[in-house]
Amino acid sequence: MQTLIERKLVEMYQKLSDGERELLNALNEELEIIPTSSIQKLAEKKFVSVTSLHRTIKKIGFQGYSDFKYQIANELAQSEMETKEPLAFSEKLIDEMVCTLKINQEKLEKIGQQIAQTTDLYCFGTGWRQKQILDNFANDLLYYRKQIKMLRTAEDLLISTHHMTKKSLVIIASIYGKTDNYIEALKNCKAKNVAIISITLDQENNLSEEATHSLFFKDSSVGSNNKHWNALTLSFLVEMLIQSILNFIPNTKLEK
Repeated sequence: MQTLIERKLVEMYQKLSDGERELLNALNEELEIIPTSSIQKLAEKKFVSVTSLHRTIKKIGFQGYSDFKYQIANELAQSEMETKEPLAFSEKLIDEMVCTLKINQEKLEKIGQQIAQTTDLYCFGTGWRQKQILDNFANDLLYYRKQIKMLRTAEDLLISTHHMTKKSLVIIASIYGKTDNYIEALKNCKAKNVAIISITLDQENNLSEEATHSLFFKDSSVGSNNKHWNALTLSFLVEMLIQSILNFIPNTKLEK
């Protein structure tokens, strides 16, 4: 990405003299010293007069040296923040994945075995991202000849409960585990002893309380202060569930 001085050089190139371009390129090579240098010290370091330095700075659009220093300092701070943010995000994500693993590790084997041994399987995601992740889950298991019925709406879930038996199993993925839209379906499942596997955020919620087995994921990207829910820990948890299921399916080789 171009620096502020580089952008000014491109914009003003035809209006700048060779000496001015040379000075700006020299300043661009040592941006970090500008915010802490007086105009006298900077001019001395670049072997130009204070007048020449001040004139060049104004020529490329700054009000004066103070404005120039402020904007360079602001750019350096922003650049440092952008450098740190991906690392901080990665560290946070790894921590949350490790935590998600620890929360569910003891349960996954039992749940994976139950899903592997069940032939009447259903999946329902309460939101579009949950649906997408469970779609991928169902498609992945098709490679291993494990069929899952995907339910698109709460109405589909309710209708399907009329055909479920005690040998059926339904997986429901939700962020907050709110059950208002499908409480009747859950009642039908419980009345028929249908196994319910819930996958929700790691907090108390209605869905996990109603479920036969509950899986939880840690995710700090969920919340009003975030514009985007990346759902990476949910995807990670579902992938761990697939691995647990495959441990109980003999001769699991990817179909070519």
